[in-house]
Amino acid sequence: MKTMKFVLIAAFLSFAVAGFSTDYQKKMSKTVKISLSKALESRGLVWAMYNQLDDDFLKLGSENNAPYVVKVKYRKCLYLIHGDYKEWVLFFLMDPVLPKSEKSAIGNFNRFIN
Repeated sequence: MKTMKFVLIAAFLSFAVAGFSTDYQKKMSKTVKISLSKALESRGLVWAMYNQLDDDFLKLGSENNAPYVVKVKYRKCLYLIHGDYKEWVLFFLMDPVLPKSEKSAIGNFNRFIN
């Protein structure tokens, strides 16, 4: 009887854990495919791109016009952003537009540096 209780408790816990894991996957199930020029229209997405991406992936390939695709998570969505080599180089060279709260914090910080 003790073995039966142990098996039932183990089965209940395994089903509960499996249920929680599939629930989390459903929250991130939305995938959006957009171009880099379209992604630059959203300030929040640009800020997420700067936080999550590194320009090392550009150094691996040559300067060809093959599309580079990156994955960015923003507001419970997975964005697949594609662009060619020149677009990505220009993206990493441009000055990002910060959200208002970040801009005021950096402005206050720059006051102490200069």
